Amino acid sequence: MKRQLILLVSLLVSCCCQAEIPPNVNQKVFTAVTGSAVSSSLPNIGQSYHNLSVVIKSSGGTCSAGNYFFYVRLEGSFDAVSWATITTVTQANHPSLLAPPAIFSADGVGVYPYLRANVADVSGANCAADVYYQGSLYPVYTQQKPAAINQYSNNTTQVTGGTGSTHNFLVPTGLNVGTVLPQIAIYGLIVLNNGTSTETLSVYGSNTGFCTGVATEVWINLAVLPANGQLILPTSTLRYYESNPGSSLCLDTAASSAAHSVQAVTVFRYE
Repeated sequence: MKRQLILLVSLLVSCCCQAEIPPNVNQKVFTAVTGSAVSSSLPNIGQSYHNLSVVIKSSGGTCSAGNYFFYVRLEGSFDAVSWATITTVTQANHPSLLAPPAIFSADGVGVYPYLRANVADVSGANCAADVYYQGSLYPVYTQQKPAAINQYSNNTTQVTGGTGSTHNFLVPTGLNVGTVLPQIAIYGLIVLNNGTSTETLSVYGSNTGFCTGVATEVWINLAVLPANGQLILPTSTLRYYESNPGSSLCLDTAASSAAHSVQAVTVFRYE
């Protein structure tokens, strides 16, 4: 009896003292970096899903569209000596045609004991970059949905010129999988107001599949984003939002005075 009691107490102490590992990690790696730089080790909990984001912005003057270059790699290593590229964010994949602040991102998969961000180059008159890293312990998988559609994707939406209200797609309705209409699951969202006017934003699902301003599934309602403001929901393993089957995801904008200049990047899956 005494031995059984000791074992029970030991088990209870062991269970109580085990810390729960968070499912994801986020870190701002560099602020206003120019030229080249290599980060120290990034937080690592054994994550296999990675996202690297680069925000090009003005520094010491005006950084102009089409006048900047960037090449940033996320790298992994087994010995902290030899490094393999997990994913790359570069002008080759994202032409520098957007007026800063402008965000670019890329995803990658791999498990390494060591992780780092390697800025090979950020250049351009009065241009600098903020670099962000997000990692997930495991990609989310929904067993009751067809695996073929459970793939992470990024959509970029731009709203430029004109004033007043606009209705725009963030994510269009997914294609049928057999007789199933997929849902849109949102795992990250970044909205940049690059303009000089306050923007009022609404994000909603539309069960008609069209973005007409008729919000049938309201998610973000009349959020006010000041000039050069940012709305950032970091990439996560947990859903921020899930639409009804067959709906599209829409973004409405309304500028208070000057022309629109809004850019949105949506991380999503059809599920």
